[in-house]
Amino acid sequence: MSKFGNKFSSSDRIQPNNKSILGIIFMDQKVDQKAIEKLKVIIADELDVNLTKEEIDDNAPLFEGGLGLDSIVIVELISLIEEKFGIEFADTELSPEYFSNLHVLAEFVSEKLASREKVASS
Repeated sequence: MSKFGNKFSSSDRIQPNNKSILGIIFMDQKVDQKAIEKLKVIIADELDVNLTKEEIDDNAPLFEGGLGLDSIVIVELISLIEEKFGIEFADTELSPEYFSNLHVLAEFVSEKLASREKVASS
């Protein structure tokens, strides 16, 4: 018996599902991972960067010291992201912070997708 007695049972534990906070967190992580994988395919297969999908580290900087993407490639990447994900970047969203690494970019793309779906369902 715990110090809380029998007050809490195993059925009282939070179970991850689509309605719980944990479910949303787990769901977001899955979406982020899907977005990361899709971004890796775009970078490796559609940009002229001489990288394979397996060589792309989620946390490596997209610019110098990491993947080494230059401004021209970033513009192409933005265009491909808009096309492949069906989203649009506002001018105010074209900030280097969103492109610091693949994980940050995928999180941003996932947020844009979620807000688009929220608007569509309203």
